[in-house]
Amino acid sequence: MVTIKLGLNLSRKSEEEKKYINIYTNNDLINDLDTIDYEEGQDNRVEENNAIIHTVHRGDLVYSFINSISGIVGKANGGKIINQNFAKIEIDENRIDKKYLCYLLNSDKEINREKDIAMQGSVLKKLSPTAIRNFEVELPDIDRQKKIGNLYATWIRRKALIKKRNELEDIIFSEFLNDLKMQH
Repeated sequence: MVTIKLGLNLSRKSEEEKKYINIYTNNDLINDLDTIDYEEGQDNRVEENNAIIHTVHRGDLVYSFINSISGIVGKANGGKIINQNFAKIEIDENRIDKKYLCYLLNSDKEINREKDIAMQGSVLKKLSPTAIRNFEVELPDIDRQKKIGNLYATWIRRKALIKKRNELEDIIFSEFLNDLKMQH
């Protein structure tokens, strides 16, 4: 039902080769997560061969081992390469909704409890692919998953918009105060 494909191990690449690799970053993941609700769709793709197996496409579900969060690749980041800090999670979409799985991996209380158990005693709080594969969870029917996944995506998008609004208000208010200060 779930296949986990690990990212490219960059330590096996020369510095010269690394210059030409467009890497998917944690910032890309955060941006994709913030726009998850509005980035519906999937890119057309050809059969993957070994040269491009680490390439992510719009609509792919990715997981960051560094941040222990998942997201769905957006249009702006399609075509980038995931490194060893990421995994691409492939699912049977007739049985699991991507947004629902994203919710489970990021916010579900039971999964978070399993994450804590899996990471006990670790200096680096980093899940292994095996730990992710071994999570046990009862899946509701696909329609319920889609409802929950869509609600989760809307909630994440709303939080991102509120954060952006607050940042813009800070800029405007700061400029307003500076203008007032200059008006002796």
